Amino acid sequence: MRFTIYDLRLTRPSSSLSPIGGEGRAEEVRLRFPSEERAGLRRFGKLKIENCQFSIFNWPLLLCVFCVLLRLNAFAADQIIEATITVTNFSGIATNGSATLTVNGATRTATNNVSANPALYFLGTNSMLFAKTNLYNHIALYPFGSAGTRLTLINIGTNSFKLRGQLNQTISASIGGAWGTAILSTNTITNFTGVTVPLEYYSTAEATNTAPTSP
Repeated sequence: MRFTIYDLRLTRPSSSLSPIGGEGRAEEVRLRFPSEERAGLRRFGKLKIENCQFSIFNWPLLLCVFCVLLRLNAFAADQIIEATITVTNFSGIATNGSATLTVNGATRTATNNVSANPALYFLGTNSMLFAKTNLYNHIALYPFGSAGTRLTLINIGTNSFKLRGQLNQTISASIGGAWGTAILSTNTITNFTGVTVPLEYYSTAEATNTAPTSP
């Protein structure tokens, strides 16, 4: 393949915005292209071919476009992670201290006496549905996290609920004992609008932590 050597001349145009005025300093770069691609170079910006020299008059614009493309490529999609907690044991949740739920390093333990530390203990029971209700109400009163790390509690069924993280927040969740499951899911999002349903949707305990919005 035959190659032809071209000189690429970059020249700053005369402008009143230039701090030094005038034409500025021209720089030349020697490039090698296949001979048959010479005509194709005419489509690159504003090119002027004279004696194998190129003058690019809009190089500041090309530089800005290049920087914007790099910036857009650096953006990653936002994510919201949810932990779905489900009580699967028909016999409920044991009260001997072996049944636990750990979320983001914070552990809650089922027991038959929560008075010692109601923020860390919840009432276990021998019924699957009541066990879920007890745990759900406990988390409504004593949520995981606070302010920018607080997880949103969402009721989704008679024996299950969700803990939803904030935008791009990392969540870890695990179950101690054989009473249920904790499953993580990741939702990738772009633009979204937050919506709060009427307070009647929430339990009495959770509604106290939700600010109503007038229509």
